[in-house]
Amino acid sequence: MPLCGRPRKSDNRPCENPVRREGMACHLHGGPGSLTSRKRGTVGQATRISAPRIPVSPPPAYGRISPPRPAPGTYKRQPSEQPSKSRHERERERVEKTAEFCADLISSNWQETVADQITQYAQASWVRLSRSSRRRNCKLLARTARLILEAKTQVHKAAGKLLGWAVGALGGGNAARAFAEELASNVPLPMDAKMIAVARGVQVTGILLCAMDDRELTKSECFIDLALAETMERVKGILVAAMSDWVSLARFGPVAGQAAR
Repeated sequence: MPLCGRPRKSDNRPCENPVRREGMACHLHGGPGSLTSRKRGTVGQATRISAPRIPVSPPPAYGRISPPRPAPGTYKRQPSEQPSKSRHERERERVEKTAEFCADLISSNWQETVADQITQYAQASWVRLSRSSRRRNCKLLARTARLILEAKTQVHKAAGKLLGWAVGALGGGNAARAFAEELASNVPLPMDAKMIAVARGVQVTGILLCAMDDRELTKSECFIDLALAETMERVKGILVAAMSDWVSLARFGPVAGQAAR
């Protein structure tokens, strides 16, 4: 078997690695490899040419990139994050919107016209109401109107006496009681319609007393009751109807299913 024969670097002796042909160098001396290495498969195997490896950048140490934060003062609360309004706040907004809707109607002309209508039905008691504490009388009239509307379906007595008894039971005062009795006695309507007209007339009278003192509608107890129980259009309709014959107030009965305030 032919050998490589090239001098070894370690001792300068001839290389004894076998080769395929005479004169061929082994793998240690620049040849294609020895037979021994090919047989054993440990030395002299052909070198594979692989593609150069592309270095991969490691992921950022801080993990996922977060979106930039908004500048100070530019953050806006989303609608879903807004706290819900309380019942008191909702009622106040409703009263304020209704007051704005009816504000142009409550003029000096309206006050004079409504006062004329009142004197046609309850002149004597109206004088007492207008000369005493108007703010307090507005509250008492509001309470009176509420009871009249609540008790309308339970009426089995004469209108004037029943309404007078209701006001007295509430502690409404002599002036408010006398006004309700006189108004009920002079409104020419059947019992149920009479009670509605009287209740609305009592509320309008309370609003008039506050208007005469230049108080805001949102401060009038009678107006607040109307605004919370009726739509803005119906409230304005009641105020307009009060400028004509108060018999027409019987059209504005309480809306079915609404809870009393």
